[in-house]
Amino acid sequence: MNFVIDFIKGCVIGIANIVPGVSGGTLALMLGVYNKMLGAISGILKQFKKSVKVLLPILLGCAFGIIAFSFIITYLIGNHPFPTSMSFIGLIFGGLPMLFLCFKKAEKETAEKKKSSRGARMVLNILLFLFFLVGSILLSISKTADEGTTHDITFLTMFIFFLMGMVASAAMIIPGISGSLIMMILGYYFEIVGAVKDFVHALKDFDVDKMFSLFKILIPFGIGVVLGIFLVAKIIKWLLEKHPAPTYASILGLIVASPVSIFLKVEFFEGSLGVVPIIIGCVLFVVFFVVSLKFSKAEE
Repeated sequence: MNFVIDFIKGCVIGIANIVPGVSGGTLALMLGVYNKMLGAISGILKQFKKSVKVLLPILLGCAFGIIAFSFIITYLIGNHPFPTSMSFIGLIFGGLPMLFLCFKKAEKETAEKKKSSRGARMVLNILLFLFFLVGSILLSISKTADEGTTHDITFLTMFIFFLMGMVASAAMIIPGISGSLIMMILGYYFEIVGAVKDFVHALKDFDVDKMFSLFKILIPFGIGVVLGIFLVAKIIKWLLEKHPAPTYASILGLIVASPVSIFLKVEFFEGSLGVVPIIIGCVLFVVFFVVSLKFSKAEE
């Protein structure tokens, strides 16, 4: 029975991980499996069997949630791009107040511990915020200029997918940070989600050539996910513990830039954008903003 419950919780976490702006770590925290997961991950070398027993149902559920929801996400983006994009942006903006409060709290604690000039620290944080904001926007624009549905798979692109897996998985297990949002900002979200969906179709049709082609994307990404959970996540946690204010300033810069990335990636201005989709999109923005705000308050 516990296996089934953890599997269902894993499904919810998997769905959260694939929705830009929603943190899988936050959902894990709220579902009561976050500490259990971290304990199993950190102790996997010392207590391998016990850790695998804890992680297996959660990870299986997470994989199922990601695969199942990849079909829904690609359908919604393809058929209802504006309302879907506005839903994403509502989720993202709803999480900003909590992150800003974390930044202010970190600033206050840093001021109490260190005697360095508060003005100098604030200038550093603002510069970091602007650096990540402008950098993310420029990256989104440059990525959009040559963006296609597929890449010529070379060693370099496989290495990039590996890095995407590391970054995404590390962000996924830190509450308040959305791994899928970071992938979207970096310009690889739609391609990886599409690869997951296409692989399921290829597996169903037993299209070996197509599966082999998609393996070149999914295997490096999968290896990156595994290594990211164990390595990069620890670096992010160390940064949040030792240098919280600059880290939150950088995260805020990334997240504030994300709507630009979403609007550039989703081509909903092709053809005419009707009144009804605009109204539905605005309503969904408000709804998901409130939902995200509620999640943020619960996490806080």
